[in-house]
Amino acid sequence: LKSEELARKPYVDVYAECLKNGASVVSGVLEDGILVRQAEESYLKSDPSLYPLNDNNSPATQPFDYREKRLNAIGGSQWKYSGQWISWKIDVPESGLYHIGLRFKQNFIRDIYCIRTLYIDGEIPFEEAENIDFYFDNNWQVRLLGGTEPFLFHLEKGEHEIKLKVTAGDLSDIL
Repeated sequence: LKSEELARKPYVDVYAECLKNGASVVSGVLEDGILVRQAEESYLKSDPSLYPLNDNNSPATQPFDYREKRLNAIGGSQWKYSGQWISWKIDVPESGLYHIGLRFKQNFIRDIYCIRTLYIDGEIPFEEAENIDFYFDNNWQVRLLGGTEPFLFHLEKGEHEIKLKVTAGDLSDIL
């Protein structure tokens, strides 16, 4: 299916189609069940202002060091203009259904959320991936994409590009 066709399909339909085609949730192939990609190790980005940053507010941020500055984040308050994007390469060890989770800090837009559109290999996997929201908090947050019922993404074995793009999404009518 082409990106335009997938973008119109809701997640439940895409997920049902994956199951119908024999895809299953992958387990036991990732160290501790998690494939970690450090945000500052981006593949491509749309803007030179989206560069690696240092954040030493949390020892959970990797790499972390109180004494020395370590590049351990990317984007920050510069990643706010419509159309800006950052992508990362991941290497999937086995074909199947995977969760995608993020550790992020959205501490520059109060009382409303930021929206990113998710692309996998240049395609929007389903309708809900066009409006992924990130709510304000002064602390780092960890979350699987999809809210209370996290999305499962079908990925074939091998290398993939994951991209997040700033968009107004479902806020465009309000804005």
